[in-house]
Amino acid sequence: MSLLRKLKTLRSLKREEKQLIWDMLILSMAIPTGFRLFGVPRTQAYLRSRTGKQILRDNARDDHDRMIRSVRRAQRIVCRNAGLRGTCLTRSMALWGELMRLGLETDLKIGFRRKNGRMEGHAWIEYGGSVLNEAPEVVATYTVWREGSYDRQWEMSS
Repeated sequence: MSLLRKLKTLRSLKREEKQLIWDMLILSMAIPTGFRLFGVPRTQAYLRSRTGKQILRDNARDDHDRMIRSVRRAQRIVCRNAGLRGTCLTRSMALWGELMRLGLETDLKIGFRRKNGRMEGHAWIEYGGSVLNEAPEVVATYTVWREGSYDRQWEMSS
C-alpha cells in the first residue's frame, strides 16, 4: 500500500481511532527507549501513572470487548505500517498501558519455560482470565512468574 493511500486511510478514520493509533505509535517507540534508559520496572511504573484519564465504571462487558478490539487493531496497524513490531514485552506493555489509560484493568503476565535446554521468556496480557494478545495454547506452555516464587519454581523443574 502506498504512503499516500495509507495517509488517506488514516484521514478517513474517526477521531478516537486516530488517537488510539497515535497513542500506540508513541508507546511502541517510547517503551523500548524507556527500557534502555530507565529499566523495565520504572517504565512500567510510568505507564501505570498515566491512568485515570478515562474511568470505566459499570460499563457492560461488550463495551470492554469493543475497547480491547479497538486498541488491538490500532496496535496491529502500527506494527504493520510503521515497522515497530518490537518484542512480546514491548507489545504487551503497550497494550497494557493503553488499556489502563482508558480505565480498563488488565494483567500483564510474564512466563518462562525450558525448551531444548534453553530458558525462554514470554509476555502477554489477560483480561478476566482470557488471553488478549496470544494464543491460549502458547501461553499454556509457560509458567507464570510470580514475584518471590521464581527461584523455587525453576529449581523444582530443573
